[in-house]
Amino acid sequence: METTITENEQIDTTSRMTTEKKMEVYYTLREGLQMIDLMEQDEIDKVLTPEILAQVESIRIKWKDTKESMTNDIATLESEIKADVLAKKETINSANVMAVWVKGRTSWDGKLLEGMAKLEPKLLAAKKEGEPTVSIRFTK
Repeated sequence: METTITENEQIDTTSRMTTEKKMEVYYTLREGLQMIDLMEQDEIDKVLTPEILAQVESIRIKWKDTKESMTNDIATLESEIKADVLAKKETINSANVMAVWVKGRTSWDGKLLEGMAKLEPKLLAAKKEGEPTVSIRFTK
Protein backbone atom coordinates (compact mmCIF):
# COMPACT_ATOMS: atom_id res chain seq x y z
CA MET A 1 0.00 0.00 0.00
CA GLU A 2 1.39 3.38 -1.04
CA THR A 3 1.37 6.26 1.42
CA THR A 4 1.09 9.82 0.22
CA ILE A 5 2.17 12.81 2.24
CA THR A 6 0.32 16.08 1.83
CA GLU A 7 2.18 19.39 1.80
CA ASN A 8 0.87 20.22 5.29
CA GLU A 9 2.06 16.88 6.62
CA GLN A 10 5.49 17.44 5.02
CA ILE A 11 5.77 20.88 6.62
CA ASP A 12 4.66 19.41 9.95
CA THR A 13 7.28 16.65 9.65
CA THR A 14 10.10 19.08 8.89
CA SER A 15 8.97 21.42 11.65
CA ARG A 16 9.74 18.62 14.14
CA MET A 17 13.27 18.06 12.74
CA THR A 18 16.37 19.62 14.19
CA THR A 19 18.07 22.18 12.01
CA GLU A 20 20.98 19.78 11.54
CA LYS A 21 18.61 17.06 10.34
CA LYS A 22 16.94 19.51 7.92
CA MET A 23 20.40 20.41 6.62
CA GLU A 24 21.21 16.76 5.98
CA VAL A 25 17.86 16.19 4.22
CA TYR A 26 18.57 19.31 2.15
CA TYR A 27 22.02 17.94 1.25
CA THR A 28 20.60 14.53 0.35
CA LEU A 29 17.93 16.06 -1.89
CA ARG A 30 20.52 18.22 -3.68
CA GLU A 31 22.79 15.21 -4.16
CA GLY A 32 19.82 13.21 -5.47
CA LEU A 33 18.97 15.95 -7.93
CA GLN A 34 22.56 15.94 -9.22
CA MET A 35 22.36 12.16 -9.67
CA ILE A 36 19.12 12.51 -11.62
CA ASP A 37 20.80 15.12 -13.85
CA LEU A 38 23.65 12.65 -14.50
CA MET A 39 21.26 9.79 -15.26
CA GLU A 40 19.24 12.04 -17.57
CA GLN A 41 22.39 13.08 -19.45
CA ASP A 42 23.48 9.44 -19.67
CA GLU A 43 20.17 8.51 -21.31
CA ILE A 44 20.48 11.44 -23.72
CA ASP A 45 24.05 10.43 -24.58
CA LYS A 46 22.88 6.88 -25.38
CA VAL A 47 20.43 8.08 -28.06
CA LEU A 48 22.86 10.52 -29.66
CA THR A 49 24.66 8.65 -32.41
CA PRO A 50 28.32 9.38 -33.22
CA GLU A 51 27.13 10.98 -36.46
CA ILE A 52 24.83 13.38 -34.61
CA LEU A 53 27.55 14.17 -32.06
CA ALA A 54 29.98 14.94 -34.91
CA GLN A 55 27.43 17.32 -36.43
CA VAL A 56 26.92 19.03 -33.07
CA GLU A 57 30.66 19.44 -32.63
CA SER A 58 30.93 20.85 -36.15
CA ILE A 59 28.26 23.44 -35.30
CA ARG A 60 30.07 24.37 -32.07
CA ILE A 61 33.36 24.83 -33.95
CA LYS A 62 31.60 26.94 -36.59
CA TRP A 63 30.36 29.44 -33.97
CA LYS A 64 33.33 29.29 -31.55
CA ASP A 65 35.35 32.22 -32.96
CA THR A 66 32.28 34.45 -33.30
CA LYS A 67 31.23 33.75 -29.72
CA GLU A 68 34.74 34.36 -28.37
CA SER A 69 34.99 37.65 -30.29
CA MET A 70 31.59 38.80 -29.03
CA THR A 71 32.48 37.79 -25.45
CA ASN A 72 35.67 39.87 -25.64
CA ASP A 73 33.73 42.83 -27.10
CA ILE A 74 31.18 42.55 -24.28
CA ALA A 75 33.92 42.50 -21.63
CA THR A 76 35.63 45.54 -23.17
CA LEU A 77 32.39 47.50 -23.40
CA GLU A 78 31.41 46.58 -19.85
CA SER A 79 34.74 47.83 -18.57
CA GLU A 80 34.41 51.10 -20.54
CA ILE A 81 30.81 51.62 -19.39
CA LYS A 82 31.79 51.10 -15.76
CA ALA A 83 34.67 53.56 -16.11
CA ASP A 84 32.33 56.15 -17.70
CA VAL A 85 29.73 55.77 -14.94
CA LEU A 86 32.37 55.96 -12.20
CA ALA A 87 33.77 59.13 -13.79
CA LYS A 88 30.32 60.76 -14.04
CA LYS A 89 29.23 59.53 -10.59
CA GLU A 90 25.67 58.97 -11.81
CA THR A 91 23.47 56.20 -13.16
CA ILE A 92 23.25 56.11 -16.94
CA ASN A 93 20.27 54.67 -18.83
CA SER A 94 19.95 53.57 -22.43
CA ALA A 95 16.98 51.97 -24.16
CA ASN A 96 17.82 48.49 -22.86
CA VAL A 97 20.50 48.82 -20.19
CA MET A 98 20.97 50.68 -16.93
CA ALA A 99 24.46 51.17 -15.53
CA VAL A 100 23.81 51.95 -11.88
CA TRP A 101 26.26 54.08 -9.94
CA VAL A 102 26.35 53.24 -6.26
CA LYS A 103 28.18 55.44 -3.81
CA GLY A 104 30.93 53.61 -1.95
CA ARG A 105 30.01 52.24 1.46
CA THR A 106 31.27 54.00 4.51
CA SER A 107 32.58 51.74 7.21
CA TRP A 108 33.82 52.41 10.70
CA ASP A 109 36.15 50.61 13.04
CA GLY A 110 33.53 49.06 15.34
CA LYS A 111 35.93 48.06 18.11
CA LEU A 112 37.45 51.52 18.26
CA LEU A 113 34.05 53.24 18.30
CA GLU A 114 32.71 50.92 21.01
CA GLY A 115 35.78 51.73 23.07
CA MET A 116 35.21 55.45 22.51
CA ALA A 117 31.51 55.02 23.38
CA LYS A 118 32.56 53.98 26.88
CA LEU A 119 34.02 57.45 27.26
CA GLU A 120 31.22 59.19 25.34
CA PRO A 121 27.97 57.08 25.50
CA LYS A 122 26.19 59.46 23.09
CA LEU A 123 28.15 57.81 20.27
CA LEU A 124 25.97 54.71 20.68
CA ALA A 125 23.00 56.66 19.29
CA ALA A 126 24.70 56.54 15.86
CA LYS A 127 25.05 52.77 15.93
CA LYS A 128 22.91 50.90 13.40
CA GLU A 129 22.90 47.15 13.15
CA GLY A 130 21.56 45.36 10.07
CA GLU A 131 19.47 42.21 10.01
CA PRO A 132 21.42 38.95 10.09
CA THR A 133 21.52 36.83 6.93
CA VAL A 134 22.19 33.18 6.18
CA SER A 135 24.19 31.73 3.31
CA ILE A 136 24.28 27.99 2.71
CA ARG A 137 27.69 26.53 1.93
CA PHE A 138 28.72 22.95 1.36
CA THR A 139 31.56 21.37 3.28
CA LYS A 140 33.88 18.92 1.60
